[in-house]
Formats: sequence, C-alpha cells, structure tokens
Amino acid sequence: MRQLVFKDLYFLRAMWIFCLGFPAFLFITNPSNSNIFSVSCLISVIVSLLLSVGSDEKNGSEKIIASLPIERKGIIIAKYMTFIISTIIAIVLTTAATWIIRGMTLIEDIRVYHPYFYIELKWYTVLGGIIVSFIYIALFLPVYYGTDSKIIRGLFAIGLIIPTTLIPLFVIDGEENRVEDSFGDWIMNLSHVGVSIVGIAGLAVIYIISMFIAIKLYEKRDV
Repeated sequence: MRQLVFKDLYFLRAMWIFCLGFPAFLFITNPSNSNIFSVSCLISVIVSLLLSVGSDEKNGSEKIIASLPIERKGIIIAKYMTFIISTIIAIVLTTAATWIIRGMTLIEDIRVYHPYFYIELKWYTVLGGIIVSFIYIALFLPVYYGTDSKIIRGLFAIGLIIPTTLIPLFVIDGEENRVEDSFGDWIMNLSHVGVSIVGIAGLAVIYIISMFIAIKLYEKRDV
C-alpha cells in the first residue's frame, strides 16, 4: 500500500509548482474575493486528481495493479491516502503563496503602490478550502471507481465543482454569521468547540463512507 502512495505522489511531483503559482495568480487578479482560497484549493486538488488518474490510464497502471495479488481494498485506501496528502500539501502551498504575496508589502513602498498585494486571509476561508477539497474527493472517487465510462467520470468531475464550492456557505460564512477575525476568540466559546468536534467527526465519517462505497463499487466491477 505504501508503494502505491509513493507511486502517485511521484507522478504528482511537478504539481506543487502549480499549487504555488495558481493561487498567487488568483489572489493578485482578484484579491477582494473571499472565496479565492477555497476555489484555489479545490482547483489544485482537482488537477492533482486528474493528473493521478490520467497517468494511471495512460500508463495502464490501474490494470497492472488490479492484476497483482493486491486486495482491492488496499488499492482504494492507498488512493484515498494519496489525496489526503495531496490536499494537505495543496492547502499548505496555497497558504504559503498568500503569505509570500503579503510579505512583499513589507518591501519599501510596494504596499502603497500595490495595496492589493496585502491579502487578508481569514481563518474561516482556510477552513472552507479544507472542507471543499475533502468533500470533492469523497464525492468523486466512488464515481471514478464505480464506472469505466470516461464520459460519466468527466461529467461528474466537472459537475461536482459548483455544488462543492457552495457547501462552505451553508457551514460557515464569516460575513453572514459575524465570525470573529481571531480563531482563538471564536474557539473560546464552548458551543463552537462542540461544533468543531462535530464538524471534524462528520468530515471523517463522510470520507470513510466514501471509501467504503468506492471499495464495494470497485470490487463489483470485477464480478
């Protein structure tokens, strides 16, 4: 299983450059949009996912791996672990790109002449990026392993983007719900601690259920 994860991460090694450059471009061109972080994380995860499954199809890796004496469960779990790691890296690099751009405002008078470089990154926008990325993977992978049709896979890959990006709006919206700028102030409220625990547990349950469904669908394809 570990070798399968390393294989996928190796094919995605050039992806990290994209994860730095793409969010930087989005933030510079549209700094006032608070959803840029979530969109950037989601696009980075989608590109990582498509590159991974695309390389498998191009090289015939999926068929080769399926012919090996490896449990289908192990193949699916390895793929989910790969995208957990990829999502975390995408979020970290997107955050790093934001800090780099913001750090440029400390150089002489750059902030005066280019105020849009000073990007306000709220903690709830980072949370939105995490939620969007993990839910997209949880929704797409069962579809990918449940069918061989490239058309269906492609339609779901594109069709899931809009509903996935809307999910954080129903979970947390800093402007509508008057969320404090400081995460420390927000989390000090005991009710918010409970919400956080339930949210983390819920996201984990969704991911596990998605993995279980993907395993069953993948095994059913072999029957």
